[in-house]
Amino acid sequence: MLDNPLKFIEKNLDEFLKLKNNSTSNEKLIKLTEVVDDKGKLAIAKDSLGMTLINVEEEKINKQQVPEIVKNKGQIAYLNPEIRLNVSLLFTAYHSNYSESLKAISHVIAYFQSHNVFRPENHPGLDPAIKKLIFELSSHGYEELSYIWGLVGASYRPSVVYKMRLVAIQEGLQRGSGKRVDKTDFQLHGAE
Repeated sequence: MLDNPLKFIEKNLDEFLKLKNNSTSNEKLIKLTEVVDDKGKLAIAKDSLGMTLINVEEEKINKQQVPEIVKNKGQIAYLNPEIRLNVSLLFTAYHSNYSESLKAISHVIAYFQSHNVFRPENHPGLDPAIKKLIFELSSHGYEELSYIWGLVGASYRPSVVYKMRLVAIQEGLQRGSGKRVDKTDFQLHGAE
């Protein structure tokens, strides 16, 4: 389920970047990728942006505790509550010209400033199972940035971190089922 919203953002952000750069090329300007490959080399293509998932955490504030009851053709079933996730995304610019890297990061910020909430009814390419995506700019101090770049195994590059909130995952596996009770009959025995 994580790959669908990330591919959606990759595609839409790429279209925005091409518009901002007056590009007619079929080559992607942003790619969902790791920052470094298995050999420790930068995995982001030169003169492009990389989008990397760096953290996944559960949204616990509005967490449902009770199973969902599903009714279907006289049967009832129980589904575990959906899991809502917050996903941290690192957008990294790798250009031969440093000012182009800064410009690319500025375009990412501009995109999420103008497109910070995504819903399937407003964005047909978004998976209908996803109710809403919300993007927030994450601010990090020097120590946190050092930790992030150490975590991904690369030297610092112009970058920005966004939190993508409320990715809901509901596998839809039923926990149990049974026949629906429409009426009850109580009979008292031994009472006068």
